[in-house]
Amino acid sequence: MSTAVDLIEIADAAGLGVGIGVRIAAGRRAALLARVRVRLERRRLDVQQVVGDLVERGVLAFGQRLQSVEELRLGSLADSVLEQLGLPGRQTHTRQKRLQLGSSRGIHGRLVPAPVPEKRGLVRLRPVYDNRAVPELGFALSSEDFPPNELVQQAALAERSGFAFCTISDHYHPWIDKQGHASFVWSTLGAIAHATTTIRVWTGVTCPMIRIHPAIVAQAAATVATMMPGRFALGVGSGENLNEHVLGDRWPLPDERLEMLEEAVEVLRLLWQGGEQTHRGKHYTVDHARVYDLPGEPVEVYVAASQSNAAELAGRIGDGFISTAPDEKIVDAFEAAGGKGKPKLGMIHVAYDEDAQAGLKRAHELWPNTALKGPLGQELATPSDFEAAAEMIEPGDLAETTPHGPDPGPYLELIGRYEDAGFTHVFIHQIGSNQDEFAKFAARELLPKT
Repeated sequence: MSTAVDLIEIADAAGLGVGIGVRIAAGRRAALLARVRVRLERRRLDVQQVVGDLVERGVLAFGQRLQSVEELRLGSLADSVLEQLGLPGRQTHTRQKRLQLGSSRGIHGRLVPAPVPEKRGLVRLRPVYDNRAVPELGFALSSEDFPPNELVQQAALAERSGFAFCTISDHYHPWIDKQGHASFVWSTLGAIAHATTTIRVWTGVTCPMIRIHPAIVAQAAATVATMMPGRFALGVGSGENLNEHVLGDRWPLPDERLEMLEEAVEVLRLLWQGGEQTHRGKHYTVDHARVYDLPGEPVEVYVAASQSNAAELAGRIGDGFISTAPDEKIVDAFEAAGGKGKPKLGMIHVAYDEDAQAGLKRAHELWPNTALKGPLGQELATPSDFEAAAEMIEPGDLAETTPHGPDPGPYLELIGRYEDAGFTHVFIHQIGSNQDEFAKFAARELLPKT
């Protein structure tokens, strides 16, 4: 049997406006990796009706993402799908076996519903992750590279291209002047909410500590979450001096920043409880404040970390973890502190181009900061500081860590390194204006193989 087939669509079996599709692609260990894409044309569906009418034809995974052909054979898809794929038919299974319970974050960002009892039998699009063998791929929206309207268009492009999620950076300044942009992320997110319908969106990442008080971030994040129900998560980190010094505040030491971040997350979650809240802590005060517009479920908080102590904090307080290097030790620290089973997002920078040297040249000109070592990324204060530091960076310094050119091999190899380190998701920052070309390349060469 072929290890790659076209998308197979199952007709709307119950007149509910639901289509189910399966995409099969070659995977590691010579096994087939099955990815289910569920298109929801309605936001709410009756649970019993969906189960009763659709489970005999396919599966709405109120749970677990299908990871392998073995799971298909266990009943995650209906016999009709298996027959179309040329796989062996199944023996009789109970509906419970057919309905794999687990993640409801849909393949390629299409959400599958998970029931919320208090909604009187209606289904909210509530995502929950599980462990899976191959990282899910996301698209990085770079606020430093593009004006806000283009970022909105790129979010829609990512959704159309089949990316499961996207992240958007939250900066006051770009790293260097050549990048040229740094729009206010919360305005852009409002537009993205209306330009997209299914793709998951994270901030990657917001510093809720100095430039913006956590009470304001709590209101902003809750607002966006109400505009894209079940699709928004707040990525947070301890920030960079580049963005946080603009009001004249002292730039805290690393251990103090982690302490501030922990308290800031406490403030966020306090306000998301609803009602009038007061907090008087070491770093922040909230006086009888109430966030009125709240999503149906609290916003998930993903904590960024590049050192073990930050990863430990992420494991304790985060719903997930974000990092920029495939470092297994950091993942282990996160999991040991309580992060086991939680999503782990890794970021990579790439410079797709039909001409490999042109791609590398562009990466060096626009993003030399990715090759800076040590704490410089957190400590330097202005784009001109980064430009001065980047003078020591040569194109070759980026060559191994920044896949470039038309060969998918280096891209997949770097994604594989994140997989080996234990990451569940990888989001890709394409350097350059050729975002459409990259999206086509990714849809053709990367998404089917992960």
